[in-house]
Amino acid sequence: RQSRGLGDVYKRQISVGATDDAGARASFSNTGPSVDVSAPGVAVISTYATATGAPAYAAVSGTSMAAPAVAGAAALLSSVGLSGPQIESTLPTMVRPSTSAATAGVLDLGYVAAAAAPARAGTTVSAKVSARTVRAGGRSVVRVRLRSTTSGARPVGRIRVFDGSRIVRTAYVSPRRNGAITVKTPRLRRAGVHRLRVVYLGTGSFEGSRSVVRPVRVR
Repeated sequence: RQSRGLGDVYKRQISVGATDDAGARASFSNTGPSVDVSAPGVAVISTYATATGAPAYAAVSGTSMAAPAVAGAAALLSSVGLSGPQIESTLPTMVRPSTSAATAGVLDLGYVAAAAAPARAGTTVSAKVSARTVRAGGRSVVRVRLRSTTSGARPVGRIRVFDGSRIVRTAYVSPRRNGAITVKTPRLRRAGVHRLRVVYLGTGSFEGSRSVVRPVRVR
């Protein structure tokens, strides 16, 4: 059903039934074609208000326990851009069969989580150092470039710079940097070759990449 809310925004309504842990309709739950989807609603562990106000947990039953699971699933689908009508039509398909006749299928959050998982764009890392040889106590400037394998995408997120196995710098690549950032190392005092390794940690939208290593000799 559609109802007009504040600001002339239409809200979608999904009717939820309750099932037990065996997937059978709960005795208190409605059934039939008016129910869009079912979810566990029998003996669900939940926070519970006590007479003294002390926090507690209890096994509670009701469609009020089933409805939040469906609301959370709807929020996941909304987070990846599905509209209200799309969510309303999609949720009833993400179910496993109920063991009671004429009862809507039981929501399977595994299907929902898989559908809501965003595709992560591939990312490559390149780096250049300002000088391959520096004097003891000097610094090296590392110019890092992140590139996405998806056209037009601009990788963001944290990078780490290692000197051997030790983290010496952490920096954040913001959207306005267009995938590029310049990082200055601490003073390099140990004589010999320092292997500066740049690692991109990735984000929810961009995959992390294999690290890139640039040697710098200190003399």
